[in-house]
Amino acid sequence: DRDQGWKETQRLEKDAQKDVNMAAAGFGAEHAARKADFDRDQGWKETQRMEKDAQKDVNMAAAGFGVEQAARTADFEREKAWKEAQREQKAKQSEFDMAKALF
Repeated sequence: DRDQGWKETQRLEKDAQKDVNMAAAGFGAEHAARKADFDRDQGWKETQRMEKDAQKDVNMAAAGFGVEQAARTADFEREKAWKEAQREQKAKQSEFDMAKALF
């Protein structure tokens, strides 16, 4: 019986809160500030999207990055060849039998 009384009180309080005007209660300023922040963030995000889309159309080779990319590719190929030579040398050394060489 006590629980039902408590539930009824909660229901009445909830119904009474529905009539409260949040703007009149002082929450209007906070809401306006949040909305301004949200609008500013949305504008910034849209600007970022536009910049990213614009960058998709840029030809990196025409912008002068072709030379740098060619140098990087050459470095990569040189390192790849060196690593392969190291692997081959290691494979040759693993075939060498120390026991046979000494006796």
